[in-house]
Amino acid sequence: RRQNASDYAYLNTPTTETDTRAADAKWPDQSVYDEGLTFSTTGFVYDAIASVGIGACLTKQVFDRCGGSAECERDALDGDTLLAVMKTEVFEGVSGPVRYDQSTGSRLAESATYLVKNLVPNAAGDGLDLIEVGYESKLITGEPGWTLTRDFTFFDGTSTPPSDGIIDTQSWERPNVNVVRMGFFTQFTDAKLDPADWPAFEHATVAALAVDAFNSRDGTIVDEFAHLDASCKDVRIELAGFWNTLRSPIPTVNTFLLDDLHEDIDIIVGAPKSAVTIPLSMVGSIFHEPTISYASTSTLLDEPSIHPSFMRTIPSDFGTAAAFRDWCHHNMWTNVGIIAPDDEYGRGLEEAIIDTLAEAGIKSDGAFMRADRDADDFATSIAAGLEGLRDRRDRIFYFVPYSIEHVVEVGRQAIRMGLVGPDYAWTMPLEGAGMLSFAKAEDIEGIFDFLRGAGAIGATSRGPGPKWARLDAILRRQNASDYAYLNTPTTETDTRAADAKWPDQSVYDEGLTFSTTGFVYDAIASVGIGACLTKQVFDRCGGSAECERDALDGDTLLAVMKTEVFEGVSGPVRYDQSTGSRLAESATYLVKNL
Repeated sequence: RRQNASDYAYLNTPTTETDTRAADAKWPDQSVYDEGLTFSTTGFVYDAIASVGIGACLTKQVFDRCGGSAECERDALDGDTLLAVMKTEVFEGVSGPVRYDQSTGSRLAESATYLVKNLVPNAAGDGLDLIEVGYESKLITGEPGWTLTRDFTFFDGTSTPPSDGIIDTQSWERPNVNVVRMGFFTQFTDAKLDPADWPAFEHATVAALAVDAFNSRDGTIVDEFAHLDASCKDVRIELAGFWNTLRSPIPTVNTFLLDDLHEDIDIIVGAPKSAVTIPLSMVGSIFHEPTISYASTSTLLDEPSIHPSFMRTIPSDFGTAAAFRDWCHHNMWTNVGIIAPDDEYGRGLEEAIIDTLAEAGIKSDGAFMRADRDADDFATSIAAGLEGLRDRRDRIFYFVPYSIEHVVEVGRQAIRMGLVGPDYAWTMPLEGAGMLSFAKAEDIEGIFDFLRGAGAIGATSRGPGPKWARLDAILRRQNASDYAYLNTPTTETDTRAADAKWPDQSVYDEGLTFSTTGFVYDAIASVGIGACLTKQVFDRCGGSAECERDALDGDTLLAVMKTEVFEGVSGPVRYDQSTGSRLAESATYLVKNL
């Protein structure tokens, strides 16, 4: 309040010709200072400058300890050093005790002050006043929770908070603790409603088989089913329905929200594609409904702060990156070129591979191509990516195709550039190579030289034991007509019946085809075992309504599922307790040769 506005006139002077402050952001007149502090964030500004100043002092101390070493002094004056010492600062600022998270650099929440204010009618009765009624500051008060300086007034004029309208602990009606309902998401058709070249039908059938096995406690595939605790004898799992993702996030999330699907299920199983699972997992977590995927591998799903309710029975791409690293060691390769789709999944996978190879001392170069095969610059993007790798003289390549068109165009360009032959090696993910099984001869005509000698690496659910063979034998004995109900639309807008007809008997006669199918069975098994463990938590509540409510919350189901250890179709199933991803060391990886 004691400042003179004219003392800060220099702040309004442009520093460059393009600086528009003088013309468009006039410094205010004296009145702004006479009014004093107005904005609640202003103290954070002072503390930011204070932090820089204290950090500058600490950096000088680091510099002084260098003893004249030029390299040490250079490092001391690097911005990374300033950042590192600033993160260690502890001082009393305008905003309270300043403490930083050593990992993220964010202000520790417990060192800040939070306010709650109340909008109440003013004395004249013709408007509202915003009145401070309490604060929370854990480091100042020494304890969590709100300190109220006056009562909070609700709409009815009292300080009694209304019920949230969902659960009233006095009159809570206990839901059926013995049933966990699942919504199964897979890709029956593409975005154009054409039948998808995707193992949706095999996955859905195996999911139904796993449900039947759990409910009948048939341990033929997963032995744990036959040895569940007696307290779980009435626990069942149900498939509330199958939903077509169209390989697109928007209709999938719309189905979840607009069709009120979240009201009918307890857990999401799926989706196969990471691009769909990422938003589905985020939306599901809002309703405390966990997601367990059987085929989504994106590293983005390994971020628990963004995906707090996510699990998967297939390992993340970090595991694939480690498997490829080991393959490089096996072949004594020390330099690799990588080309992947230019989208979130492709960038995440490429980054995971580059970082994993770098940790092992293997150099790698990255390039990108269009993810959309219908894009106008699809071919030119592939050409540009490969030319960059060729110019860096790469001879060992890892590429990530989304479609047969990707495989064909990469092959054509590689042949044209002379990146094929005895001096070159190409490797792709296992799923990418699997697409070739459905390609017609004319689809891949002219690129046989590119494919010959190529490799494919990835996680497989063909576990090392006999379980895969047992499941294959069970599938071959199925009657397609038994699963006609799976093709019945659940809503008027559900296009499965018209556009994604369930296959005929031949699909069962052929047995298991897709390497990810075992992950589906294990996902359903994980839900079943988790339902049993949740029931045990519930039974220990002793009739406490609040305890029982918490036991039946999706967060409890997620927590107990992460602790599971069982022998699944895909081998020993173990989860990372932080991310919920399948531990890579508990999975089996295959290398195949074209």
